[in-house]
Amino acid sequence: MALASTLGELQQELNCPICLDPLQDPVTLDCGHNFCGTCLAQRWEDLQETLPCPLCLQGCSTSGDQRNTQLRLLTDAIQQLSAANSGRQGADCREEQPICGEHGQLLTQFCEVDLELRCAQCGISCERQGHPLASIPVAAERHRRQLKGTLASLQQKLLQATKEQACLEEQQQTLQEKGHTRLTQLSKEFRSFRGSLEEEQGRLGAGLSRKLKEASQKALENREQLAARSSILQSLLRDITQENSQGDQVLLLSINQLHSQCHQSLQLEVPKALSCAQVSPSSVWDCRIPPHAVGLHNLMSKFQLPLTLDPDTAHWQLKVCSQGRMAMFVMDVTHQGQGLRPQAFTSHRAVLASQTWETGRHFWLVQVRSTNSWALGVCEEAFPRTRGVPCLPSQGCWCYHKAGPPERPGYSPRVPPAFWGVFLDYELGEVSFFDLKERTHLCTLTGTFTGPLRPYFAVGSSPSPFFLRILEGLPRRFSL
Repeated sequence: MALASTLGELQQELNCPICLDPLQDPVTLDCGHNFCGTCLAQRWEDLQETLPCPLCLQGCSTSGDQRNTQLRLLTDAIQQLSAANSGRQGADCREEQPICGEHGQLLTQFCEVDLELRCAQCGISCERQGHPLASIPVAAERHRRQLKGTLASLQQKLLQATKEQACLEEQQQTLQEKGHTRLTQLSKEFRSFRGSLEEEQGRLGAGLSRKLKEASQKALENREQLAARSSILQSLLRDITQENSQGDQVLLLSINQLHSQCHQSLQLEVPKALSCAQVSPSSVWDCRIPPHAVGLHNLMSKFQLPLTLDPDTAHWQLKVCSQGRMAMFVMDVTHQGQGLRPQAFTSHRAVLASQTWETGRHFWLVQVRSTNSWALGVCEEAFPRTRGVPCLPSQGCWCYHKAGPPERPGYSPRVPPAFWGVFLDYELGEVSFFDLKERTHLCTLTGTFTGPLRPYFAVGSSPSPFFLRILEGLPRRFSL
């Protein structure tokens, strides 16, 4: 490689400035410049007295026209050495030491505009066109730096593609889990509606399976696209690494193609990630089933309203706090019977809401944690609060009663919170109760409402822990 470069530089120095070919029968002028004897004679053909040097224009006498025998021998020796060196290296050597096909000279310069190697004679035409030229080592070093920057960008793209592929697989897994969880919920909802809803359940199950299949197919296509993208980037990285380890000429011969491939690879689009919005209530779960099932979501969205507990109606063992959103059981006998309010319950451990209705539809959420029996519903404004009247529709109280676990001395079981929904349709004369956690309709009580109604909450007579909270929405861990 070093010998070929040196021979190329020597050949360039031993070219005639007039014909640009190797010196033939060289002549050395007084100024020191060398020319072919024939070329110099043609240039001075019509001149008689002052004979200027074709390069520096210094005047030379005819006596200064001296044949340079040593220079001629040196030129012949350099040409023979170059030919011998080319013959020894063969085809492989020619690939490493490319020769200009037009002028038969070594390619010793690089055109930064055309991105091609040039010989000395090609370089003169490039200079006339204003194309910047650089020696092979300088050009190779500059393009190596550029490729190094591109290599880092490609590696970053490959890392990003790998992360996106892992994220895609995680999203697919989450999507599958959500789908299977939803299938389980659907199974629970339809247990109480098997008779008339078997056909609807099959339709929903098939639709869900189709959506999951479509999502899985989309995820597979995205994964294949990412795999293909990663393969392209890996192949390009290998090509760049391999070419970067080659010689300067080999690198620069393929630099144009490498830049083009790098540009195309950086423009590759990344497939859009899957979104769990595909299994949102507004898409897959909009189904034609009665309000007691999936329609419960519509009841909440259209008719839910916030309640506040009225502390003036609370039994003395029920403490209302959190700005009327919570009621707790307190066992404080020191305050028994002290400072009773006229509207407070004394016959039941109960409390009413501050809201009163004589028309419309209303839905509210209640969270209860209790080892005791309790009840919730609505009652008439005139429902007795000081007499031990049972909480029955015939007495003006429509309630759902929940019995606590069997009492055992010295045993206090840990009871998880339960979430309940109450829906009042005043004109229709119905009060419906829902287990929101299980998404089931518990029961519906009917009556003829003629006066004001208020939400009613009560706890049993046993002094066990009790906690009640009015909710504005369901916890995030489960939704309708």
